[in-house]
Amino acid sequence: MLGFRSPKHISYRDLLAITNGFDCNPVGANNGRLLGKGAFGSVHLGIQNNQFTAVKRLMKDIMGVDKLFQNEVNSLLRVEHPNLLRMVAFSIDGPEPCLVYEYMSQGDLEERLSCKGRWEMPLPHLSRIRIAYGASKGLRHLHAQCPPLVHRDVKSANILLDKDLNPKLGDFGLVHLGASKDNNASALSITTVFGTSVYMAPEAMRGKLSVRSDVFSLGVVLLELLTGLSPFNADGKETDLFTYVSEECEDSIKPLLDCKAGNWLSNRDRDMSESIYSLAQDCLEHLEIKRPYMSSVEEKLSAILEL
Repeated sequence: MLGFRSPKHISYRDLLAITNGFDCNPVGANNGRLLGKGAFGSVHLGIQNNQFTAVKRLMKDIMGVDKLFQNEVNSLLRVEHPNLLRMVAFSIDGPEPCLVYEYMSQGDLEERLSCKGRWEMPLPHLSRIRIAYGASKGLRHLHAQCPPLVHRDVKSANILLDKDLNPKLGDFGLVHLGASKDNNASALSITTVFGTSVYMAPEAMRGKLSVRSDVFSLGVVLLELLTGLSPFNADGKETDLFTYVSEECEDSIKPLLDCKAGNWLSNRDRDMSESIYSLAQDCLEHLEIKRPYMSSVEEKLSAILEL
């Protein structure tokens, strides 16, 4: 059942069986199955016939969780792309709604950059740029829909990595229909602000939403890839990464570069880190209209990889 490309319904009883009753011990400890926890639920490793999946169980008592569930299902039924996480099944016959995804064996980008727990090996700089490039391709696909889809929660924790470190953007519960570039207005007003604040564009904090809001968020991810620092407390004093880099760096990112990533020079001895930093600054423009579209971000990352 879990191998179908189009998502199918799976019973809650079957999910209990393949997750050891939604076991809450971390994967890697005592045969644990817990892959992670979030504001709206938990994700568990499912094993059936030597096939691995990731099962997200949403907390029923969270306000609006049913809408999040429907939003994620509807969004994933609309789009398919190699850099968007694929849903393989869903469940609505149990006490909590559940979603089943392809399993991403290398975890998420946030935990990989932290080099903690089972992820002690740092990501080299070329892998980091390829991850950013893949994420931009997935986002460009979302933004190319008609009307465009705005992810609203682009962050390193929602960029999942497969066995070959290919990135796939996940967590589509907050996806929102944006305004078309052909419309007179490039952004839509929303009544409820959702997302992760350290990644949110200024206009998104005010309830104004556009595809360029995702561009800002990806800009923060680019800073994470360059520095390896936490987006929440970059200086150890609870200063967010964007603010910290803005205060510490002017024209060069070199003082804050993550040395664990290795040498950022290209095979033509060009400094790829400065090119990435310049792109990040473009993405992080305060005014939404000054930011590039995701198509331009993708093209620039492609060009940097070809240096």
